[in-house]
Amino acid sequence: MTKHRLDLTLIEEETFSIIGIVSSMEVYRLAFFLNKQLNWFLEKESFEIDGGYLVYSYYEESRDLKINLIGNTAWKKTEATEGLFVDVASKTYLLKEKKKADYLLKICEEIDRTSIERIIKKFKSIAGIQTCYPIAIDELKTTEFLIF
Repeated sequence: MTKHRLDLTLIEEETFSIIGIVSSMEVYRLAFFLNKQLNWFLEKESFEIDGGYLVYSYYEESRDLKINLIGNTAWKKTEATEGLFVDVASKTYLLKEKKKADYLLKICEEIDRTSIERIIKKFKSIAGIQTCYPIAIDELKTTEFLIF
């Protein structure tokens, strides 16, 4: 019987940066203001991460830059086995370590600290954003769900 091996050394890890955004705006409204402020064109994707986390994407061919705006919260329905209520909705988080962030901005490019600070400064000028901050990837327990 022949054994087949998969050589994982050929798979490159994706490098990206993440910015956490705290805002009470709906995701479509936030995408509109980010498009207006930064001359992007974020569009809603046809898929959702794990069946509930919305994704908006923008790709700039000239710089090979891909940006994703991802909702960090979603409402998941669970069926109760007993009790008065049959369906119960609970709030879940994509990044459980960063529950204060309502949205995540994933920048799929090697980017320096000053560029991230410049982006954050532009974000903070938008009226509906309370705050935003860079998220260190090495602090996260898992990042597999952010690779798509």
